[in-house]
Amino acid sequence: MEVLKKGPGWSLKKKCSCGSLLKVEKSDLFHTHSHHYDGSHEVYTTFKCPVCGELNDIKDHISFPIPDSYQEWKEKNGPGTED
Repeated sequence: MEVLKKGPGWSLKKKCSCGSLLKVEKSDLFHTHSHHYDGSHEVYTTFKCPVCGELNDIKDHISFPIPDSYQEWKEKNGPGTED
């Protein structure tokens, strides 16, 4: 992920909880999950801030496939995405 820079393709401008303004692209997104005691389950679309490492959820609807977990995203993106 790069800090706010023009480029072709799908992207969103998002602000991290640390205050950094970011250009989030398709390859930056993955799903995170929340399981509740009542058996319900929620799925979030998430990105990891390259400045502070914080995981941030987005509310925007996306219509393309993304990795189903943070672990799957790290495996797909290779070196440099570790914690």
